[in-house]
Parts: sequence; C-alpha cells; structure tokens
Amino acid sequence: MITLGKKVFLGTIWSAVGQFAYMAVSLITNIILARLISPDDFGKVSIIMFFVTLGLVFSESGLGGALVRKKSLSKLDCSTVFVFNLVLGVICFLIICASAPFISSYYEDANLSQYLIVASVILIINAFNIIQNSLLIRDMKFKSRAVYKTISITVASLLSIVLALKGFGIWALVYLQIFNVLFYTSLLWLQTGSYVSLGFSRASFRETFSFGVNTTLASLIQTFFDNIYQVVFAKHFTYADAGLFYQAKRLQDVPNNVIQMTAVNVVFSGLSKLQDDIVKLKQTYRKIIGLFTVLMGLISSLIFIYSDDIVKLLYGERWDGTDYYIKMLCIASFFYMQEQFNRVIFKVFDQTQKILMLELVKKAIQAITIFGGIYYRDISVLLWGYVITAVLSYILNFIVSRKVMGDVNYYEFIILLKVVGVSVMLSYTSVKIYSYCDIAGPLSFLGVPIFTIAYFSAMHVLRIADVKREFSQLIQRFR
Repeated sequence: MITLGKKVFLGTIWSAVGQFAYMAVSLITNIILARLISPDDFGKVSIIMFFVTLGLVFSESGLGGALVRKKSLSKLDCSTVFVFNLVLGVICFLIICASAPFISSYYEDANLSQYLIVASVILIINAFNIIQNSLLIRDMKFKSRAVYKTISITVASLLSIVLALKGFGIWALVYLQIFNVLFYTSLLWLQTGSYVSLGFSRASFRETFSFGVNTTLASLIQTFFDNIYQVVFAKHFTYADAGLFYQAKRLQDVPNNVIQMTAVNVVFSGLSKLQDDIVKLKQTYRKIIGLFTVLMGLISSLIFIYSDDIVKLLYGERWDGTDYYIKMLCIASFFYMQEQFNRVIFKVFDQTQKILMLELVKKAIQAITIFGGIYYRDISVLLWGYVITAVLSYILNFIVSRKVMGDVNYYEFIILLKVVGVSVMLSYTSVKIYSYCDIAGPLSFLGVPIFTIAYFSAMHVLRIADVKREFSQLIQRFR
C-alpha cells in the first residue's frame, strides 16, 4: 500500500517533471516565435489573452478546487460542476464577442476584434476538461496529467511554428492558445472518460459554490490586476512596450508556474488529508515554507543576475530592454510565491473568504500604484508599484494565515528575511564581479554552479536551512 508520504513525494516529482517539460516546450516555442513575430504582435496578443483569461477564471468559478477538497465525491457532484461551468463558458464567450468591437475601437485597431472573437472559443473548449483535470489532481495522478499537458503543448507549438513560418503572424500566436486547450481536452476525454452528464443538484452546487465563490472572486481580481499592465502599456505607451512586458512575464512565469502548479497543488492536496491532525499539519507546513523560501531565493537571484544575458541569448537584440522588466518581476515573484503558500492554509481550513478579503486590500494598493504610473507616464512607477504591492500583500497574508492556524510564529518571517539578505548580498557581489571582469554573454553562465554552491553554503553556515535533511524530514511527516 502506498502511503500518503510516498504519494505526495511521487506527486511532487511528477508534477515537477511535467511542469518542466511543459515550460521547456513553451519556452522554446516562445523563443522561435519571438524571432519570427514582432513585439507589436506579441503586445496585441497580450491584450487578447487578458480578456480570455478573465473569462476562463470566471467560467471555472473555482469549483474544480472544491471537487479536489471534497472528502466524498459523487457523479452528481461532477455533473453539477460540469453543467455550471459549460453554461458560464458559453455566456463568457458571448459577452466577449459582443464587446470585441468596442475593445477594438478603444485601441483604435479594427483587427483586434476578429482576433479576440476567435481566441474566445477557448472558453467553451475549456469547460469540457475541468472535471477530468480536477479528478486527476484529487487522485494525485500527476504523472498522467503531466504527460497529457506535455503532449498537448508540443503538438500545438509545432503547428503554431509552421503557421508563423508561413507568414500568419499574430494568428500563429492565437492558434497556439486554441490548439493547446483543444488537444489537452481531447486527450483527457480519450484517456480518462468524458464525465459528461446534464444532471444538476442544487444541494451539491451550494456546497461546492460556497467554497469556489471566494476563490473565484479573488482569482478574478488577481488575474485582472496581474494582466492589466499589458493593457495599460498598450494604451498609454506602445504595443512594443506591452510586448516587452509580456515577454518578460512569460520568462518569469517559467519558474513561478513550475513551483505553483507542482508544489502548491501537491501541498494543498497533501495538507487537506491532514485536516484531522492539526499538530502534524502545522509542523509539516512550517517545513514546506522553509524549503520553498530557500528555493525561491535561489531562483529569483539567478534570474536577476542573468536576465540581460538570458534575453540576448534567447530572443536577440530586437527584444533589448526586456531584462529591466524581468528584474522587477523576479523581485515581486519571490514575495508572490510566498503569498500563494500562505493561501493554501485558507483553503485547507475552509476560510476562503479571507482570500477574497486580502485580495481586495492588495488590489486597492496596486490600483493606486497603477494610476500613479499612468498619471506620471512612467513605466518605472508601474513596476516599482508592482513590487511594493507584492511585499505588502505577503506580509498581510502571512499574519492572517497564521492566525487561522492558531499559531502566530514569526520564525518563518525571520527565515525569509535571512534568505533575502543572503540573496541580495550574493547577487550584488556577483554583478560587481561580472562588471569588473567585463564578463558577459554565454560565458557568464559558468558562474551559475559557483553561485548555487555559495548560496546553499551560506544557508548552511548561517543555519537558515539544510535542504537535504529538511526535505527528508518533510517526507517522513506525511507518513
């Protein structure tokens, strides 16, 4: 019999492998397309996907997460969620179609309308995979999920590249998004079953909706503000600025998504099964937070140091200037990922209303910084506002989540400050050395293993974390 600890361990491994494979294919595809398609077209796609992504979050309604958490699940529960998601998907599709002409008029670009209408088909297709995807996560079948997602993005990417080579331009980017969702949905249906039923239970809906409504509203607000920058850049600056930011965010999303889609999903699933043992849950959570704080510190530092070389190596001179966006985003991402782990506590303890409350506070702060950036017509104000918002949001989520756990322990916060201190010191030293020795380009990447060894050595000497030992202890706690 496979223990919970082994399931969590295997789930983490397969989720990580799957996400790395998915991100690797996406990154390679993005690199190729960036050399074939202009920053302006990428900027236009960022506007299109802003509206489609909002529709996806709204149509999914967080009910998939409710299915993952639910201890006893019936076919009627699944069919109820499917019917609701499908109806919302169609409604969102129709709303976007009706709004497309007005959006095109706002940006003074008549072609945006047709791009947006075609891309919004994703909303309907996606409704047919939510149940299967949720059940794979619930049953911790992360290996199967990883395989399906990797196959889907690979096939979609190949088709998109062919279209770009044939001169389809922005349409290659639009069809990439559609093909990816279509192939993933098709694989889920072929391999796991359709789960399509028109049964609907009001009682089941009320139970799942009570969980999903708060996370959905929070996700809608979060998605809106996380993607609003491309919209602002395109309107108040240029399409090229929107394209540079979009490309920087795509690069930064590689480590973020790997950690969020692997660790956060696996941790949520694993901790949900420890609901009846609060002491063990708290101890396990502290170990998780410590390990991933150290991991995110390393990833953020490496991205910050090598951002300029990464952009030039991958995208070429056409995308010069993207590194500044990446530096700012990686600082914000460090605190954002900490916030995501704090939110797991709200989900496990079924206090998702606090996610919504904290998200409203966060976005009120962020809105002020966005208006400031627009008023001063200064991109730096927008980006620094993004960083400040991430820091303040992390602090608020930390305090409230620990109160929910009934254990306000600032030891974890002290660990984070130590990790930040080490990251800043080593990053500053590395940048100075590279500048003094005039080292740039691919040669600079030879310093990555040296930096990594120095980083973990500092963690050990300063008694911040012994990653190998603490990871082993973490696995034992799930048993």
